[in-house]
Formats: sequence, C-alpha cells, structure tokens
Amino acid sequence: MDNRVVIRPKGTRGWVEPGWDGKGHRRIVNTELGNAIRYCFPGMVLVGGQRIAAHSWDHYAQKEYGNSGTCQDRVWEMFWNYFRLEDGASEPYARFVFHNAARRRTKDSFSEARIKAVTVYFKTKLWKPMTNKRAKKIHLSKEECLQSYVDWVCVDQEAWEWLCEYWASQEYKDISDRNRRNRLSKPGLHRYGPEGHVRKEQRLEAETGVRPTFFEVYLKARKGTDPDRPEQLIDEGAMEKMVSIFSVGYIFHEVILHLFVTSMYGRQNMLSISKGAMAMMWIF
Repeated sequence: MDNRVVIRPKGTRGWVEPGWDGKGHRRIVNTELGNAIRYCFPGMVLVGGQRIAAHSWDHYAQKEYGNSGTCQDRVWEMFWNYFRLEDGASEPYARFVFHNAARRRTKDSFSEARIKAVTVYFKTKLWKPMTNKRAKKIHLSKEECLQSYVDWVCVDQEAWEWLCEYWASQEYKDISDRNRRNRLSKPGLHRYGPEGHVRKEQRLEAETGVRPTFFEVYLKARKGTDPDRPEQLIDEGAMEKMVSIFSVGYIFHEVILHLFVTSMYGRQNMLSISKGAMAMMWIF
C-alpha cells in the first residue's frame, strides 16, 4: 500500500494536498524539502575551478551522491519518498516548482545555519542568552564561528571552515546588511507563518466551506493586531501593495507569464502558475 501523501504543484514554488481537509496539523511539503536539502549537503564542490563550500541549490548539481546521480538528484529522490504526484499532474511542471522551491529552501537553510552558529556561540561559549531575531544582526569572526557548531554543516569540516570564513568576510556582511535593509523597506508584511499562501487558502476553505479568493487570503494574512479595528492591515504598505496588484505592471506580467507557461507546460497549468507568480511578485 502506498502511504505517500498525494500532492500537486501550484504557482511557482507551492504545493497543494488534494486529500487534506484543511484541518489539523499536516506535514508541510517544503519543510520536508528543506530536510532533504540539509541531509544531502554536498560539502566542498568545485565551481569555476575553485573549491568552495556548497551554499546554493546550483552547487548541489556539482557533487555526485553515490549511485543517485548528483546531490540534486538525491534530494529529488528523497522528496518523492514522502510524497506522490497526483494522477494527471504534469511532471515537467512539478520539476519547475520543485527546483524553484529548492532554491529558496537552500538559501533559507544556509541563512538559518549562520544564525544558529551565532546563537550556539553565545549560549555555549559566552553563556549569554541569544534569540534568532537578535542573531540575524550579529556577524561572528571566523575564529568565533569555528567555536560554534551546526550539525548538518559540520559533517564536512573543510566546508564548515570555508563557510565560517565566508560569513565573516566583509563581502558577505555587506550583502547581508543590504538584503536586510531591502526586506525592511518592502511594504506589506505578512503572517502566513511556515504554511504559506497555499495552505492558508486550504485552511480558510475548511473554516468557511467556500474557497477563498486570492485577495481574501492576502487580507487574512495581513490583518493588524488591534481587535477594535479589524479592518486595519498589518501596515500601510499592505494596502498599497493590494492596490498595486491592479496596476498596469500586473497586467503586463500576466501576459508575459501566459505566453511562457503555455509554451513550456501547456494551457492546463497556466492558471495555477499565473496565480502563484502573482503572489510571489507582489507579496514576497
């Protein structure tokens, strides 16, 4: 008996579980993808003639993993040990969504690894409390980082040393600080949590018995915290962004996306990718 969870791709990096009623705890698909990515960490890879520690999804294609092909291939294989593609769903479309999701989860995994290195260092070496929120703004020196530990990265000591040096470099600090400023400057924060837009949509449908529109899910994830003002969104930018969805830019984006998707994956998948891309473009 096949006990794998049936899923189908949606949008650009999301998944729908058709058999889920929207209630209770369920395995989050991209969380399992992240677990597989960390498990298959390639360690040191050769890129452009230089040995570096793998720290992007593309790097996973540069290292062989036993008889499974590359580390990317092994992650794909492990992913489908947990899940099964819905009958009739497009495998090329599933691969498109899988690789997009894997790129994001790989980036997040290494960002989380750096933050964990900071929290472990403060708690075990300095005996000081440290939260992830504070750790995001702290950059350890290479020597400090080497005194810390992140289990799935430290399986390859050479890769761990390379990453500690990279995270301590001025180049990485500048990139990290710039990205943080960019995130903070973006309007329209949200409270999707780890489930994301797709699962929030399924939960809302379970609560009301009616499938919510994109905008209903958007607003639900951006409600403010004042119970006396339920109409207030989490910030002013959330309303600005919602209005901008109707702009000429969105219409242009949809036309280009329609032409690309129909040529690559067929008309039946166009609507699903289009809605997901809209969410990615304007929410994230």
